[in-house]
Amino acid sequence: MPAPIVMPSQSGIDVPSVINKLIELERSPLKRLEEDNKRNEIRIKAWEELRTRAKKLSDVSRDIYSFTGPFTQRKILSSDEGAITGTVSPNVDQINQKIQVLQLAKYHKIHSRKIHKDEKLPEATFSILVNQKEVQYNFKGGNIQNLEKLIRDKSNHIDVSMVQVDKEYFILTITSKISGNKGKLEFKDPNNLLKNLEIVGNVGKKEEKEEEIEFSPENFKENIEKIIINKNQFSFSELEKVSYDFSQKENITEIYLHWNLDIKTLQENTTNTKEKIYVGPEIKNQINGIELIAPQIERERITSQQEPPNQDQERVGKIILYYLSSGTPKQKEIILNPKQRDFSFNFKEQENTSVQINAIEFSKNFEGIFTLTKLKVKKEIEDQTVFGPMHEIDPPQDALMLINGVQVSRSSNENLIDIIPGASLNLHRTTNYEVELKVEYDIQKIKDKIKEWVNQYNELLQFIKENDKFNRDQDFQVNRSSNPNERIEDGLRKLEDSSGIFAGDPIARRLVSTLARITGSAYPTKLNPSFKTLAQIGISTGQPGSNWQDIKQGLLILDEAQLENVLKNYPESVKELFALDKNEDAVVDDGVAYKMYEELSPYVKFSGGIITTRIDLLKDQIKENKKIIYNKELSLGRKEEMLRKKFGNMESAIQNNKSMGKILQNKLGIKDE
Repeated sequence: MPAPIVMPSQSGIDVPSVINKLIELERSPLKRLEEDNKRNEIRIKAWEELRTRAKKLSDVSRDIYSFTGPFTQRKILSSDEGAITGTVSPNVDQINQKIQVLQLAKYHKIHSRKIHKDEKLPEATFSILVNQKEVQYNFKGGNIQNLEKLIRDKSNHIDVSMVQVDKEYFILTITSKISGNKGKLEFKDPNNLLKNLEIVGNVGKKEEKEEEIEFSPENFKENIEKIIINKNQFSFSELEKVSYDFSQKENITEIYLHWNLDIKTLQENTTNTKEKIYVGPEIKNQINGIELIAPQIERERITSQQEPPNQDQERVGKIILYYLSSGTPKQKEIILNPKQRDFSFNFKEQENTSVQINAIEFSKNFEGIFTLTKLKVKKEIEDQTVFGPMHEIDPPQDALMLINGVQVSRSSNENLIDIIPGASLNLHRTTNYEVELKVEYDIQKIKDKIKEWVNQYNELLQFIKENDKFNRDQDFQVNRSSNPNERIEDGLRKLEDSSGIFAGDPIARRLVSTLARITGSAYPTKLNPSFKTLAQIGISTGQPGSNWQDIKQGLLILDEAQLENVLKNYPESVKELFALDKNEDAVVDDGVAYKMYEELSPYVKFSGGIITTRIDLLKDQIKENKKIIYNKELSLGRKEEMLRKKFGNMESAIQNNKSMGKILQNKLGIKDE
């Protein structure tokens, strides 16, 4: 209920001013609470900033020794970075590989004939195939611009564009977005639209089809009664050789055979040798006391020696393939031994073409059963529903490399992760020589991370020191008012206003001490040379002989030249200074970066952390002050209402008394002088 309106003063007292002064006097403690809240809000921002800066230092400390940190990142050092570059995973320690780049992978790129800008193209349906993915297009008819837009808007695996060759004619170009042979462009063109535009050619797509041979008895040359045939298999035991003629086995790209050898005994091999013998009687004669022996007749004869069977003998038979390669008769001999059970041969790779198989011959030199369990061939056939291009700008091409004398191919030039385990390679150009690849630390990344660590450390320390200045020139008593009734807190506020927010605060002081202890301590090492302190790698609070006022600030100074030198020569020792696994359990448990992270953790935690607890206390104090202010304002509102009512009643009473006096004067005939 609003306070009553105070009537114009009848008592001569400035009632509104009196009420305002009374209320303002009682509101003065609330102003101090409001000022305290403003101060606390500033303190909260300062503590939040301190926590943020400490968190940044904590995070970069953790980054230094984490499994993704700079000391785990290595790079490939290439003897020719213009030809090959790459990166390696953290677990790769050593790589020493030589690679020659024979050719780079290319994107398939084709073009059409010259097409007039006003040429009317009929309605048609066609498809473009890339990497076994088919996209179908329904063309409604129109000009070349309409066709180009249709292909461009719907395709994810190709790029399409038009080249204006003159004022009237365009050429359409199509480029695969997938490099290498797997990015080859192929087309389905049932309405011959693409064929008329000379985008596709007349030759259908060639593909390989696998076929398992089913043996026909009439194709065997030997006594068929001694050969057991069961569709895709046959076996023989009594024969030493079996030949099989093929009919219409053309365009063969690969052959695969599988067999079983049931060896009982190997055939006895005899070896002929020459042996000297003497024939005729032995005659002794005495002549003049000398005994003479008649010469014997020397002869030679052939003897035979049987070799024992040997189940581990390498040659127990052979298979011979007879085929035509580009019209030239050739043969391929396969040696049988008990340890081998199958054989495959790729004619396309060896002959660079498909072949025609004429016959196959099997022979054995053991007693037992030879069984051919499987004979498969791959044939190259032409699919007349899928066509290749008519005009190629760049044919599809895989990258070819020579590694340790072995030729390998890949469909891409980038991110080759299966050439060297743990490495990703990028090919940039071909070479006539071998490019040597080695692994080394990425010194620049390590250096940058340490510089960041030093900067974060200095920013945190500088922030604390700037807000920890205590104004010692002003005595606390001097700041107090001469008014003995003024509260002592007023003098304290003036002193705080002239000092820093963290002045004398134990948390800030302890944090500064912790930072100085971590960066100034010595740490255990296992390597040689050992770096036990930061000063040994170029990080200190100042060189000997520096100004003491600068040194005692505690800020770190980085000698980049010294740091770079030790990193280049002893990166493992520098790593050990920042992060050390003392007990070799694959977990870091010592070092500058590790200690910094561990020591800062209680300060920077958002739940239950030291700084967070201080911030929460300040927030609670603000909340409590606001509650007090709110309740006090309600009380003052009621008191102001009461005062207005009392003063209103007083003025009313005075007004009534004056009115009654005038009435009495009038009745008594008394006139005002």
